[in-house]
Amino acid sequence: MDVAEFEEAINKLVKVPLTQNQYDALLSFTYNVGAAALEDSTLLIELNKMHYEAVPVQMKRWTRAQGVQLKGLVTRREKEAALFEEL
Repeated sequence: MDVAEFEEAINKLVKVPLTQNQYDALLSFTYNVGAAALEDSTLLIELNKMHYEAVPVQMKRWTRAQGVQLKGLVTRREKEAALFEEL
C-alpha cells in the first residue's frame, strides 16, 4: 500500500481545516481501515460538520476485525485519538 493513496483520499474527502496532528491521526486511521471505510463513515460526516470533538470518539469505535475486538486495534485507536486531540 502506498501512503499517497490515503493522503489523496483525505485531501478529497475532508472539507474542513485540519492541524498537522489531526491530519496525521486521520492518515494513520485511513491507512488502517481503508479509504472506502472513511468515505462511508460517521467519523467523516462529523468531521465535515466541524464537530472535531466527535472524531476521537468515532475513531475509538473501530476496534473490531471480523466482529472480534482486538487489543491491538484498541491501542492503535487510543493513540490516533490522542494525536487527533493534541494541539
